[in-house]
Amino acid sequence: MKQPVKHFLNQMTFASLSISMASFLSAEDFNSQIPPQESRKQNVSVSTSQTQENTQFTLSAISDSGTSDSGIKSVSSAEAQPASPDSSPLPQIPTPNEIQNVWLSLRSQIAPALVRLETTGGTEKTDGVNAILETTGLMIDTEGFIFSTAAAFAHQPDVIIAVTNTGKRLPARIVSTDFIRKIVLLKIEVPQDFSEISKNFQIPSAANIQNMRVGQKIAAFGKVLSSETPSIATGIVSGKNRHRGTAVQINAHVSPNNYGGPVVDLDGSVIGILTPFGMGENKLMTGTELYDSGIGFAIPLEDLFALLERMKRQPELRPAPKLGIVFTNPAAFLAEPRILHVEANSIADKAGLRPEDLVTHVNNVPISTGTDFRRETVRYFEGDLIKLTIARENKTFQKDILLEDLAKKKEK
Repeated sequence: MKQPVKHFLNQMTFASLSISMASFLSAEDFNSQIPPQESRKQNVSVSTSQTQENTQFTLSAISDSGTSDSGIKSVSSAEAQPASPDSSPLPQIPTPNEIQNVWLSLRSQIAPALVRLETTGGTEKTDGVNAILETTGLMIDTEGFIFSTAAAFAHQPDVIIAVTNTGKRLPARIVSTDFIRKIVLLKIEVPQDFSEISKNFQIPSAANIQNMRVGQKIAAFGKVLSSETPSIATGIVSGKNRHRGTAVQINAHVSPNNYGGPVVDLDGSVIGILTPFGMGENKLMTGTELYDSGIGFAIPLEDLFALLERMKRQPELRPAPKLGIVFTNPAAFLAEPRILHVEANSIADKAGLRPEDLVTHVNNVPISTGTDFRRETVRYFEGDLIKLTIARENKTFQKDILLEDLAKKKEK
């Protein structure tokens, strides 16, 4: 893939802006636009230089003393020399064909890892929403493990068939469901010759979410409309740490067509797996109403790889129960996480938390608001152990909190 094309797609540079300005204004035209009172305060020097490959446009504001704000001495138009084309080369705008080839190259790279998942049986509706009968999955290794969206399996289908890159149809089973991130791990039995189910397969690499930038170009892929050729929806990363820190937001068109499919950056690394999120309670089907709205979410593959071994062992990863605390200020995004009330017989009560306690850290991550507290605790599952740092009466100490469902424990 050509680096200049990728660079252009990911960056809107001042150089490209200057091309547009030079296309519409000559130096004389530009200077004529400056109001007289402004021109008395500053002399504005504008120069253009034409080469075979590009037009360079230079603007410098000069003070009355003849020196620019940066300390550079002004020069007259007679003294000014044309800028060397090698001194600050402008990026070449790629042709439509070059841009198209970027997307097609990414599709060719990810296609061997995509599977179409077909379901049969189960309930007709879940949470009042019609069941999703076909979805996309991403095969993550040569053992046959697949990540997909849990929304497509909320209706508890009796049969799941995976259609692979070669057209092979194989039964699949659900290994585990993450009810926080709404992701399932599935498994197919692979033949001895892996090429029977996928040709040119490469284990997907996870993008580094820390290095990901809001505004960078992405492509989302789905396998529902065709078992042979993946669909492409392009867009940008429009937000990080969404849905209480568990998801990346994109503006590409997201729908049942590509739920469960990967979001890929221009290097071919997988940013995440598409799954629906919406407002209100986080049920498996919540968010499907945001069909093709330009509001889509992906769970970072980096995070899913970190959970993989646990998902192989544990059939269900359910959200941790509430601790049973209320903070003093209901505006959680503004106020410090100081406890107003501790519910009797709750997890917090059992751990010895008290009113007026100030929570300063969750697992050694500093927090300053109630929203920070929620974001750091919501990612943990029932049965996890977390460590809270508490400030109480000029003392600071740590408390180990077991996120267990006390109601279930009582029933046993």
